[in-house]
Amino acid sequence: IYEDQPDWWVRDANGEPITYSNFGSNSYAIIDATHPDAGAWMQAQVTNMVDAGWRYFKLDFLYAGAEVGQRYADVTAMEAFHIGMELLKEATGEYFFLACGAPMLPSLGYADGFRTGADIGFGFDPGPRRGYLRWQLRATAARSWQNQLWWWVDPDQILLREPFDAVERTGSLVANLASGGAWLIGDDLTTLPEVILEEGLEKSIVRLRGAIAEPLN
Repeated sequence: IYEDQPDWWVRDANGEPITYSNFGSNSYAIIDATHPDAGAWMQAQVTNMVDAGWRYFKLDFLYAGAEVGQRYADVTAMEAFHIGMELLKEATGEYFFLACGAPMLPSLGYADGFRTGADIGFGFDPGPRRGYLRWQLRATAARSWQNQLWWWVDPDQILLREPFDAVERTGSLVANLASGGAWLIGDDLTTLPEVILEEGLEKSIVRLRGAIAEPLN
């Protein structure tokens, strides 16, 4: 697609496609959602998944859609972002749209859920690690008020596997409860010891999902 459609991408002042990478994983171009054919193609990627039966869509790196650059339409970068988000929202329709890696305020009205926490693990360093959990909890503490007001908060997945000990597992569960948002266990459930799995699925804890956390003096 990139080679066959050279005019579908956001370009810099020299007319070259803008590229970026994430942790050096790959090089990405930014699709120009204001281009009629490019926007339709982007939307169709999601529509095809809906037609195939998918009902939960985590759409990541959305901030790239607000990159300043040359586009097909004479619009600002943020106007282009809204055009792209409208196309994605139309594609997901009634199904769950989780915005990830997206500008927060401009995503209002499009997303059903929003990733508010830092990554809890990485492909190059899957963890789990206390440092990542600390970052996640800090972001959650600052943004949990959004839950049920703007969208479902997604603080990222709960990790319970080793090398987390009992205290760290409790911290992982509490970090998620404080968000009031989505409850997603990121471990391979078939490999977790039964006693640890029961901690993550404990009914008295899980039923608190969606509750608004209130700090105690």
